[in-house]
Amino acid sequence: MPETGQKNVQTRSQARAPPNFEGDDMKEYIKSEVEKYFGSVAFQDSLREFITDSVKMACKNLVESIVVPIKDEIQALKTELIEVKRKCNDNEQYSRRSSVRIYGIPEGPKENCIKKVCDFFQKEMDLAFAEEDIDRTHRVGKKNRDGNRAMIVKFKAYDSKRSVMKVKKARLSNKTFSVYEDLTFLNRKLLYLARNEYKETPVWTID
Repeated sequence: MPETGQKNVQTRSQARAPPNFEGDDMKEYIKSEVEKYFGSVAFQDSLREFITDSVKMACKNLVESIVVPIKDEIQALKTELIEVKRKCNDNEQYSRRSSVRIYGIPEGPKENCIKKVCDFFQKEMDLAFAEEDIDRTHRVGKKNRDGNRAMIVKFKAYDSKRSVMKVKKARLSNKTFSVYEDLTFLNRKLLYLARNEYKETPVWTID
């Protein structure tokens, strides 16, 4: 019995021993083992994981080095554009500071707009303006429900416009006419939104 056990141990030890190759046989053996490993599932999984991780890292580095700076630059340009638009709106509104819009004046063919607004101010608002006080005036926009377009009036002097705005509420309260400051498109939109938001509170503009 002891001899049999010893023989079995020796047999297993001999089976685990590496081949005793020399020269070209050793090269062929190594080549064969390498080819087997390269073709194994374990190697393919390791290679796939390595390539995946490498691509992810390369993409991350690409984003950090190219995409992120471009994104920051775009955001900076957007911020700058907003500021430019704000300044343009402010400048445009300033150019309108001597102007008003009048709604409700009947529109007729070949009308003399300057004479018509002077008559309106005299009759409806008890304000006397000479035609020389008006820089220019004309119809603008679409026709309202009454079939008349609004009239823009630009005074030569800012004080003339202020005198209109001071008395308009008292002198037009029970009439079908209305007078507003001549606002830019953006400011008209803001005024519209504010009035919808605060329906129970009077909302108006000044300068």
